Amino acid sequence: MLAFVQILIVCILPYFLVRLSKVLNIQHIFSGVFLCYVVGMGINNFIPRIPIDDEISSLLTMVTVALAIPLILMNSDFKSFLKGSRMMLTSFGLALLSVFIVCIISVFIFESYTEHAAHISGMLTGVYTGGTPNMAAIQSAIQADENIYGALTVTDIITGGAYLIFLSTVGPAFFRKILPHRPQDIQEDHQEQVSEWHSLDWKKRITTLIPAIGLAILSIGVAAGVSYLFYGSLDDSLFIIMISICGIAISFLPFSQRLMGAYEAGDYLLLVFCLALGCLSNFEDMMEASSIVLIYTLVVMLGAVLLHILLARIFRIDADITFITSAACIYGPVFIGQLVGVMKNRKMLVPGMTMGIAGIALGSFLGIFIYHLSNWGLEMIR
Repeated sequence: MLAFVQILIVCILPYFLVRLSKVLNIQHIFSGVFLCYVVGMGINNFIPRIPIDDEISSLLTMVTVALAIPLILMNSDFKSFLKGSRMMLTSFGLALLSVFIVCIISVFIFESYTEHAAHISGMLTGVYTGGTPNMAAIQSAIQADENIYGALTVTDIITGGAYLIFLSTVGPAFFRKILPHRPQDIQEDHQEQVSEWHSLDWKKRITTLIPAIGLAILSIGVAAGVSYLFYGSLDDSLFIIMISICGIAISFLPFSQRLMGAYEAGDYLLLVFCLALGCLSNFEDMMEASSIVLIYTLVVMLGAVLLHILLARIFRIDADITFITSAACIYGPVFIGQLVGVMKNRKMLVPGMTMGIAGIALGSFLGIFIYHLSNWGLEMIR
């Protein structure tokens, strides 16, 4: 009975937290991911009367992230991304390269300060190539310590919030001052597509989600099958990679764009994941790790952003393209609409959204790769 109550609370509470953040008008300051993790951590550490079963919380983290990844990816328009302008794709590639270089260097700088350097670089690679959703997938794949994940969640809201304020105020003027600025011929549909799913009642929403959830479960089955075929067991890294590949493959099917609510459902499941993961976190252990993690995060974010701008200047990438690419890689598609308004350049809307979603897809692969490459490099020098 207690297990059922715990599952019910963890699955429903994110909805009320998101609603509360909108009522208090703090959703632009504190993301749903941050709120869910902090509340979960608070329940586990500061409300001892609530019995939390760690096994139930751990099971919820595994199930929710496995379902969320294919749901988020399956109705993304990767065809539009692949057809994007050469300059846009070049800027996106330079942003990924910048994160790759800085995260690898940071491992060797910080490995004497923390034993979790490879885990941190792996997760930060995901965060700064497509936003926070990647961190959840990578944490699950590489089995990073829950307290390190918690510390990264806290430091990400600090550093990410500061950079968002910069982008929302003087950012466009700064980028246009140091980089070439010229109109781009980007032929895209600038009208935002408002999902019909939001206008449906709850019963119809659940009904329309059945095909998408069925495909997500099928993706899990395929990923598990491949893992058992190669390793004879469920390998976390291969499993996460395979369900990501399945989600991307589904997105190329003709009917994928008609899977209403798939992205929203996946996004919600990631909030459930963060709440369940918060329930596994130990506050004292997290605080011990947070100071070095904050410095680590600052070095990676500032280093990646500055290197991206330097490379954009060398390759003469347009200022607005560099601006929106940087935002898409760090925040995913979440703040693109807001930042396009700040830029007063609506041509960047659809390409920016597409790059943000592509970053979510690629970030998990890159983060897992960086983790394994870092471990290999550390073993070589020891």
